[in-house]
Amino acid sequence: MQTLLVTSYYGKKEEHSILKEMLTPGFLKQFKSYKGLNNFIDQLFVKGMEQILEGELDGHLGYAQTFPARDQFG
Repeated sequence: MQTLLVTSYYGKKEEHSILKEMLTPGFLKQFKSYKGLNNFIDQLFVKGMEQILEGELDGHLGYAQTFPARDQFG
């Protein structure tokens, strides 16, 4: 079995700890082709980027967007 690696900030390849826990052979068996796996990875990337951007926006605004909008008039 091939080891999944990620490149660290300094270019050193290291295995991400979550890979062993979540990407088990049983989980990966659900993908019947590389297209299915690629689609999953694309969706995972989009969800991750949405969370990152929401966090940055919350930090910039000083509050989470999930709360009701601040009253602009009072």
